[in-house]
Amino acid sequence: MEIDMTKVRLADEQLKLSTTQSVIKDLASQTGLQLSLDKDNKLQYAKNDEGKPIVNKITNKKGKEIDAGSKTARNFLIKMIDNKTEIEVSYHAKRTVTSGTQIGLSFEQISNMVKGAVGVDGNTLGFGMTFLHELHHTTIGGDYHDSTELFGTGPVVDNMNIIRNELNKQGFNYGERLNYKAIHTKEGNIIPFNESALTSLKYNSSMGKKAHYIKTK
Repeated sequence: MEIDMTKVRLADEQLKLSTTQSVIKDLASQTGLQLSLDKDNKLQYAKNDEGKPIVNKITNKKGKEIDAGSKTARNFLIKMIDNKTEIEVSYHAKRTVTSGTQIGLSFEQISNMVKGAVGVDGNTLGFGMTFLHELHHTTIGGDYHDSTELFGTGPVVDNMNIIRNELNKQGFNYGERLNYKAIHTKEGNIIPFNESALTSLKYNSSMGKKAHYIKTK
């Protein structure tokens, strides 16, 4: 189990932050897995007597018991945890960054995106979803790159939207990210999460009442 959270956990203790706890809490909800840290601060998931992942259950609208969380997110996270190549997670003051097998999470940046949500759940760009996004950038998570276009998504956002759509079917309000870059406007830097917001950005108009977006600093 090789997602090492030692550095980010130490930073949390020193700076009185809750990055590690927030990531684990969000991921548990978004994957359905029972997650914790082992004695070496490695991320782990609970297993049954047969060695298979324990997945929490929920009851859907039809009264049927189903696996909680996104199947795509669950399988991806299990694959990352089980990989023997170590991913080291640390704290980064200014912004979340990933290089190779190093992930730096910015508590401040992610918190601001959670607070800046309009029309969607802030956790759509919260700690768990940001962590999953960054895992796709690692060399063992696909080594994918974000779009460089002004308007466009790219492979990481596209993969994350699969997860969002699976969660939305379970009653979450994560929307669908329709642009990678945050577009600068008079109202702030905007990431669109529905067609109304995207259209407003393309035509340089104000966000309407039907627009769903994340406003970032």
